[in-house]
Amino acid sequence: MNKKIFPIILLMVIFFACSKEDKTRKEAEEQLPKTLSEWVNDPTSMKTSDIQTVYSNDSLTILHSNVIAKNGFGNEVTNRIEYIFLKTNGETYDAIRPLDEDSIYQDEETWAKKRKGKIYEKLDYGNAIAYRAISYINALGRNINDKFEEKTVNLPVPTNTGRWELQATTDNFGDKTDNKYLSLIGNGEFSNSATSNSKLSAIIFVLKNTICIRLLEYGSFSAKDDDAPYKVRIKDGNGKEYPLMLFYNDGAEGNLYPLDLSEDSKNTLKDILSKEGEITFSISYDKYTPSSYRFKVNADGYNEAIKHI
Repeated sequence: MNKKIFPIILLMVIFFACSKEDKTRKEAEEQLPKTLSEWVNDPTSMKTSDIQTVYSNDSLTILHSNVIAKNGFGNEVTNRIEYIFLKTNGETYDAIRPLDEDSIYQDEETWAKKRKGKIYEKLDYGNAIAYRAISYINALGRNINDKFEEKTVNLPVPTNTGRWELQATTDNFGDKTDNKYLSLIGNGEFSNSATSNSKLSAIIFVLKNTICIRLLEYGSFSAKDDDAPYKVRIKDGNGKEYPLMLFYNDGAEGNLYPLDLSEDSKNTLKDILSKEGEITFSISYDKYTPSSYRFKVNADGYNEAIKHI
């Protein structure tokens, strides 16, 4: 190849990559107020300020911004938020979260300290940011053509572990131990004597020796009634329904554990998860007044994720 031509081609490639990055960033900045108008209580009062692009490439942009809007009491409140904007396979996805120490974007120094023991520990910095962004969009984001929580998102992640997260237990001093476990978030609805079809979040925890479930009413409050067993029915992605299982509530953190501690019981739950795909849980509690909980999780990536514990 002509030596004079090569630098020109290289410059063209760099220019094209920068142009795509700029385009993605500009699209993110334009989409931010549209998405925020769905996120705040009073869109007419909503303003933004101090918007910073903290990370951007040709497919992913992360913005940090102040959001000023009136709350439910009519008072003007300012929050600092993180906005994640992703373009992949001809589709566009986004998500919003409060800006805190667990935010998706971490600078390289912070990432180097926090990556130990994480499921993305062996990824390079760019792929680790992509993993964190995609994982959050899968859990709480949406395709921009859909409303939040209208449809589930299931984008592949660089680790091939789906939505599974790797965590470590802590000791009495709050320090992380070498004991690892997996967690997976699902969404659904719950009903009781006070409400019908209200928002439910659920977390499945997979430890080395057991599996437990935490039910979060309204997405925040753990169900902690522990006077009677919880009846758990499960249907896998192939439509197979499994025999009724009884779980007890620990009453402290609201974790539901199987009453049957036999290896057969543990293996049944692990076998269901190992089939991956969408799994549906139907749970009922009938001590005084009936309560029902229904939620779905996408267990894709389980067989790869379980290797980490």
